[in-house]
Amino acid sequence: MAFCSNCGAQLNEGARFCTSCGAPTQAAPNPAAVGPQQQQYNQANDEQKYKTLGGWLLFFVICWGIGALAGCGNLLRYLSMFSHLGFGYVRVAGGSIITMLVPMAVCIVMIVSIVRRVPTFLRLYQILSIVNIAVALISGILLVFRVGSAAPSVLGSTIATVFAGVIGIVLMTMYFCKSERVRVYMGTTQYLDTALFRIGA
Repeated sequence: MAFCSNCGAQLNEGARFCTSCGAPTQAAPNPAAVGPQQQQYNQANDEQKYKTLGGWLLFFVICWGIGALAGCGNLLRYLSMFSHLGFGYVRVAGGSIITMLVPMAVCIVMIVSIVRRVPTFLRLYQILSIVNIAVALISGILLVFRVGSAAPSVLGSTIATVFAGVIGIVLMTMYFCKSERVRVYMGTTQYLDTALFRIGA
């Protein structure tokens, strides 16, 4: 028994076109007719596929890798200025260097944690992300008092950075909590049990 892949209507034996919608026949199995063994087979195939790093999880790892490389580049650029400006430069650029180190640490820790399947990776991510948001907020507030007339611009940039950080940690936590791929890939749900907070789990 075959069904139309376009509208789902039952097809006559040997029909080349669907009598309901006229689409060329491309016999598709009726989902209701799939037995328990076929369902178990499909589930096993999905789980086998999810055991490797792929999908959105791989995309995020690549993004963290790009972020870590960009952070290293910026850090080297800042450090190269020491030879020209001396150690007095530390007081000026020290805050900027710290605000680069923390997100870079988040990227590196997440790559290592995902690749090595560290069962507490979600807790690590949440802690480091909260630290990152706090550092951005504190450095922004301190900078506001230094720049004087440019304070509104700096304050606006700080608020945007903090807001983006909060949205980011919420969305990533939601993904990690709801993703079937993450559960199968990690081989444990310990990351949910040890998380600081869960969303949608």
